[in-house]
Amino acid sequence: MPSVIFRRGLNLKQAVAPALADDYDSAIVNEMISHGFQRSRGRLTVCLAKEFGFCYGVDRAVDYAYQTRMRFPKRQKGADEAAGEEAEHEDQGEEEGEGEGEEA
Repeated sequence: MPSVIFRRGLNLKQAVAPALADDYDSAIVNEMISHGFQRSRGRLTVCLAKEFGFCYGVDRAVDYAYQTRMRFPKRQKGADEAAGEEAEHEDQGEEEGEGEGEEA
């Protein structure tokens, strides 16, 4: 079966926009941007770079990741589950290799 390459996402950009906003928008950052990219409290002033945020490539990659998770929900694996499978494969490899290199 030929592989399918999605070069412009999965046409779910609008569908994942709310999830991206929930995960990446910040009231503090928005306030700082609206007040000249800085926030002061007492003697402390925090400045935010005007070019704040992800570069285009990272922004697009995060967007594609969210679209992929939405398009293929049954293919998701939790980090713990994936790590457990990896450890299981390592254990099987050790069992298969037992006795190699040993002389009787």
